[in-house]
Amino acid sequence: MKDSHIDLLIRIKNGYMANNESIMTRYSKFKEEILKVLKKLKYIEDYSIDKKTKPSIKVKLAYDNNVSLFTNIKIFSKPGRKYYIKSSDLKSNRLSITSKILTTSRGVMTDVDAKKNKLGGELLFEIW
Repeated sequence: MKDSHIDLLIRIKNGYMANNESIMTRYSKFKEEILKVLKKLKYIEDYSIDKKTKPSIKVKLAYDNNVSLFTNIKIFSKPGRKYYIKSSDLKSNRLSITSKILTTSRGVMTDVDAKKNKLGGELLFEIW
């Protein structure tokens, strides 16, 4: 799982399970885009990029009264199998507590934003 978005997600999940304040991971532009979406959805508090000899990202995890805001994750696209979805197949359920994250021709976004823009793409993961 060298330098993939899956590694980032599993590190975040393990950080929450261990009640850590923050986690560290290697930097990539794709990971930064995913973190922007996770911050917008308030699954993480913040992140900072350290571009010294080996660029890395420090992710500050978000808690509400010592309860993690990130419960679980389901990964759809993996290195050996990509999972694509059309915009017509995206179901908009505003009562759902889950968020699907996908990468489109306009960048990484949630399923609600992709449905609004009538975009499909590679379904990366579902988070709740």
